[in-house]
Amino acid sequence: MSSNFLDSLPTELGDLPSLQDLDVSDNRLTFLPDTLGFLPKLESLNLSHNYLRFLPAELDQLQTLTALSLDSNHLLSLPCSICKLNNLSSYSLDWLKYSPFNRASLDEDGFSEFWP
Repeated sequence: MSSNFLDSLPTELGDLPSLQDLDVSDNRLTFLPDTLGFLPKLESLNLSHNYLRFLPAELDQLQTLTALSLDSNHLLSLPCSICKLNNLSSYSLDWLKYSPFNRASLDEDGFSEFWP
């Protein structure tokens, strides 16, 4: 589904319980449906090169997720739920077009490992 000029994903995405890999990179996504968190077997999620400003808090339900790519987005914040992804072993946050984060807040929330 990458590089298809998508500006949204259907909420029915959560009705695909066997989905393991989702690549929606290089689209025009500005938000994600909360149902993204209802994918119990999702292992790899590529959201890079979109226009995302926020991520759904329901991401913490993706307990089988091992790879997450958020490169080149417009994120204003990262949900604390990312810290609950215990199996996450590969992540990419390069070239985020984020508003300046409060460094102390990043440290408190456990995000300091994402930024040097």
